[in-house]
Amino acid sequence: SAPRASALATSAPVRMPPEMMSCTSPSMSISSRASTASGRAASVGSVGLTITSSERGTAELGVVIGRAHWGQGIGTAAARRVIGYAFDTLGLAEIRAEVLQRNPASVRLLEKAGFRLLRAVPGDPAGVEAEDCFLYAILRPLADTA
Repeated sequence: SAPRASALATSAPVRMPPEMMSCTSPSMSISSRASTASGRAASVGSVGLTITSSERGTAELGVVIGRAHWGQGIGTAAARRVIGYAFDTLGLAEIRAEVLQRNPASVRLLEKAGFRLLRAVPGDPAGVEAEDCFLYAILRPLADTA
């Protein structure tokens, strides 16, 4: 039965295979898990948050969802949970994410999670080191002053 995008559980860092790597760090630190109809937890992908500057309060987000679970909102739900934790608990000011330009589903995931496009990032012209990417960012919402 299809998993629900309702839970995140911490796990040991994992390393993505090269075909699943994004433009930046492949290190992931949070495993996205979903409950099946039988109540068992099943890993459906990974969400990573890497603090890039504790002084500036910035981090980088990475999301990888297994192909069998694409299009179910699991990646967006997991990203939103991690973003909320990053802003509300860790007090971060900004989270960035890079996405391959050839991956419109990942672009849409970031946009649905509230990220805004900053700029295009050209890859290695030879296509060996890195592919063309888009750089996205989301800022911590301003506190309600009312």
